[in-house]
Amino acid sequence: MKLVADPAVQRQADDLAGMLKRGFNEAFLEHGVPGFSYGESSIVNTVIGVPYPGDLPTDLRHPVGVEVGVLKQGGNRDLSQTLHAGMVLEGMDLWHGAGAILSVTHSREDIERTVDAFDRVLRRMKNEGHFANS
Repeated sequence: MKLVADPAVQRQADDLAGMLKRGFNEAFLEHGVPGFSYGESSIVNTVIGVPYPGDLPTDLRHPVGVEVGVLKQGGNRDLSQTLHAGMVLEGMDLWHGAGAILSVTHSREDIERTVDAFDRVLRRMKNEGHFANS
């Protein structure tokens, strides 16, 4: 309990979550596909198949203008399941398909590998036409 009570540990998890959100959002922007990643503290959530209203900030904490039901569902269910399957093929099993809770056990290298995998999966999904109806 002493370890998790250390503010430096919390800051590290928060920083890693910010790095993950930025990486995911940069991938959405780079590939021009609808979706966004957001979260508070060390928690990261992702919505896929739904464009963010307005300009997408890469370090999004509180989505504005998005219905609560969309946030709870994570966007398009079929796309979320495809994203999850793609990430599993990349060796990443994300929480609820595309989310994460970061902790002291995660490293910058873990985040970099996860963002690289996410980028590859989005690229494959786009090339396979999964976003045609989004």
